[in-house]
Amino acid sequence: GMSLDDLVFLVGEGSGLVQDCVGNSHLAKIMHEAAETGEKHLLAIQADPDCEEAALPLVQEYARTERWREAEPLAEMLVKKSKGRDRSEQHALYKTLGKVHAALGNHERALKAYQTAIIRDPGQGEAHLRLAQMLIDRGQTGEAIKHLSTATNNAPAAARWTSEAYYLLGTNALKLNQRERGIGALKKYIAENMAAIKLEIENENK
Repeated sequence: GMSLDDLVFLVGEGSGLVQDCVGNSHLAKIMHEAAETGEKHLLAIQADPDCEEAALPLVQEYARTERWREAEPLAEMLVKKSKGRDRSEQHALYKTLGKVHAALGNHERALKAYQTAIIRDPGQGEAHLRLAQMLIDRGQTGEAIKHLSTATNNAPAAARWTSEAYYLLGTNALKLNQRERGIGALKKYIAENMAAIKLEIENENK
């Protein structure tokens, strides 16, 4: 097995993070139990479930790898303790919570999380897109189009979700006979995809 000294070396600066979150008496036990993983943030959060410094990167990793059940309690804890953070950070935390709940089928909680994210920072487009997707599923197409328009108007350059927003805006606008808006959005959707395909071809030919 791995000794405590070996593990401290393995997790590097993470050992300091653990010490920030727990007392030394509990540290040895937790580090020993997690010796096989060497995950510094997991060590810290196991020792103290309210350790925000560890929870933030850990919930991001769980979301990236679609480990939604494990992400849920961490995301909930982070938003509850986010009042002291600036509004952009609160927005990001609520958006992550929305993604987690949406993936778990907790639609009402996801809807509320996205709405709160938008209140915290209305100018961030992706939260409008994710909220619009949920509104479409609920049959609230008109309200969804408003959020999709906001999403496309606030899309940063090269955002991965922009193409999806244009497609949803275009198809749903056409459903409501908003032809000019729908066709315009679908043209932008096609242009975005053609640009992406061109870039892929250029990269392959290098």
